Order: sequence, then structure tokens, then C-alpha cells
Amino acid sequence: MAVVSAGRRLRWYGAVGLALLLGISAAILFVAPGRRDAPAAELAATPGPAGPQTAEEWLAAGVDLLNDGQWEPAAQALAEARRLQPDLLPAYVHGAEALVFWHHYDEARALAEEAVALAPRSSAARAALALAASWSGDSERALREAQRAVDYDPQNPRAHAYVAEAQADQYRLADAQAAIDRALALDAEDPEVVRVSGYLLETRQEYAAAAEEYARGIDIRPYWTHLHIALGHVLRVLKQYADAEAVFLYAAQIEPTNPRGVAGVGMVYFDQENYRAAIERFQEAIEIDPSYATGYGQLGVIYYQRRDYARAQPMLERAVQLERNPARLASYRHALGWIYFHAKQTDAAREQFTKALELSPNLQGARDGLALLARR
Repeated sequence: MAVVSAGRRLRWYGAVGLALLLGISAAILFVAPGRRDAPAAELAATPGPAGPQTAEEWLAAGVDLLNDGQWEPAAQALAEARRLQPDLLPAYVHGAEALVFWHHYDEARALAEEAVALAPRSSAARAALALAASWSGDSERALREAQRAVDYDPQNPRAHAYVAEAQADQYRLADAQAAIDRALALDAEDPEVVRVSGYLLETRQEYAAAAEEYARGIDIRPYWTHLHIALGHVLRVLKQYADAEAVFLYAAQIEPTNPRGVAGVGMVYFDQENYRAAIERFQEAIEIDPSYATGYGQLGVIYYQRRDYARAQPMLERAVQLERNPARLASYRHALGWIYFHAKQTDAAREQFTKALELSPNLQGARDGLALLARR
């Protein structure tokens, strides 16, 4: 059964020889990776009088680039708008959004803090800070800022969506559902509202519905790579491996400097126990971005499962240094704890198991490790 209804034509994937995505029997209209319909990229790159001159013009160019998924030039254009007009609040808000989607979380958070300092009662500024905190793995700060964003403007759909995202991260799923329902009632076509709606469905393990929602988000913003990555991962869970691989490959094409598309292909191979191919993809991912925690973590997990502890240990240690996502960090600390356990490094093993349980209190393997250590 197709995950996405036949009435929706998924136009973003296609290449000679690829099977039709998600079982849809209609032809796919291939959109060439790298092509952008928005004129802002050419405008922003044009020197002299033809390019943006005023802060407002740079702001408009930056927003167009942001909507088109061109994070780095968007961030640069919005920085120029701020240089020309330091009190131009939307340049801070949209600049923080561009940095989040570009996975520059610390810079995004700092810029969002500047936006809040500039306009403490701005719902948009508080929402941007909530987004940056959420993607940084700080759900408590994200929830506080998102709730303030709602207080300052109850009609801001993204404020409600970011409340939902933070509550989903805390597994407060009933509250998250109420918040996303409010966001959707305000604007069901806002791509961030749609993304969070998909994320909540994914968190509730309603994977087919999540795929539908991520697909709807891609209809709205075809070049937002993180939406393609999210869709690929729910397709993995649904065991639609060929479709998931096609989605990840497309994401890697439209944003070659983002390692998450290549790593997604690695996850598809990992799920099918093709470990050699998975290792190659994760190694490629960390070559693209040496600070990409998941690449190291997944390499460590593969080596750990193969009992190649000598190779697993440095990979997991590096992942623990870099990872921000609490669930992934817990899994890496758990595996690292067992490596230390087998090496008879008792104190180090205890520390990793304890920290894993702080992040994920129901992680039984870490509990078992501490119980065994107590009997030594």
C-alpha cells in the first residue's frame, strides 16, 4: 500500500531507472538538483547597482534564499541586512532560522538571543530562539521560549508549533497534540507547522501519516533538505528501503555539503545488514563534515555490534563529544559503557551507564550494566 496517496504527485525525485516513489504509478516530474526558481541567488550574487543595496533589499533577498533552501547565501544576505540596519529585527529572526537549518546551532542560538535582546516582547524573536534551542537539544529552554512566543502573540502559528516540538521531545504527547492542533488551525500551510506536525506523528509512531505530512511540507518547500531527510527516515521505519534510499540520494544532491543525505543512505544499508556499504557511507559523511556526530556514532555502533571494540571505542568517544540529540547520545554512551566494561575500566563504564540513564531513564541495557558493575 502506498504511504502517500496517489492523488499527490511527488515531483521532487526521479532519475533514469529509479522505481516510482512510494508505489505511485504516475510519472515523476524530475526537478534537477541545484536548480532554484527563486531569483534571489542571482540577485544577491550580482555586484554593483543591479544587486541589493538597502537593508530591506538584502532582507528580501535573504528571505527568498531561505525559502529556497539555500542556507549559506541566505545567512550571508541577512547578515548584510543587519550590518546596514542593526535594528532590523526580521533579519535577525530569519538569519537564526537559516543558521538552524544549516545546522550551525550555536551561531543560530546566539543570533536569536540578539533578536530577543533587540525586541524582548517579540513573538517572532522568541519563536526563533525556541527553534534554535530545540534543534540544539535543549527542550526545556525551547519550551519556555515558545510559550513566551505564544503569550506575546497567540496568533503566531510557529509559536504553537514550537511548543508542540518541545513537548514532543519531552514525550508530553497529549499536550503536544493540542499545541500542534492550534498551530494547524492558524496556518496549515506554514512549512514549519507542517514539519512539526510530521515530527509529532513520527514521535507517536504513526509513520505512514508522518510520511504524508513530510510530503506535504515538501510540496510547500521543495528544497528544504531537512524535510527530505525526515521523510527518508520514516520510509526506513516502514521498510520501504528503495524509496528511502532515493529520498536520501536526492537530499545529498540538492545539498552536497550536508552529510545527512549520505548518512541516510548508510542507515538504509545498516537496516538491511549490509554493513560494509553502510560503513562506506558513514565514512563519506564524516569526510563531508568532520563535526557530524551521527557519522561517528553509527560507525561506532556497527563496530560495536561486530565486537570490534578497538575500532568502536574512538568512534563512540568522538560521537559523545559532538552529539546533541539526547536519544542518540544515550545510545552512544550505553554502547561505550559496555566497551569499557569489557575492558575492565570499571569507573569509566559506570560513568557512561549513569549518564546514559540520565538521558534515557528506561534504557535497560544501561541498568543491566550498572547491576553487573555492582556485583564486581
